[in-house]
Amino acid sequence: MKEFSEDELVGILEERGCVLIDGFEDALVSMTAGEDPVAVYDYVGCIQLVMYLYNVDIEEKDYMDYAAAEKHLWGNIIAPLRMQNRAPIFIEIPSLK
Repeated sequence: MKEFSEDELVGILEERGCVLIDGFEDALVSMTAGEDPVAVYDYVGCIQLVMYLYNVDIEEKDYMDYAAAEKHLWGNIIAPLRMQNRAPIFIEIPSLK
């Protein structure tokens, strides 16, 4: 298995015309195989990034929890991307015992 740095993977995906989510590089985990690959993101990692990016400079009373972050991810990021050609996919990576 070939290993890539985050920057190398982003570069490969950009060269191949894949849709990427700006600011979510930390949740980018891979790409699909084949002639027309798409970016693969860690679903839970994306939710955690939404929470982090929203909560970084706010009052505690306005804190975005996991459920709100998941709703935001679907409504504002995933849903609009689904209309684009070569849109990324999102996978849940289970923790193994």
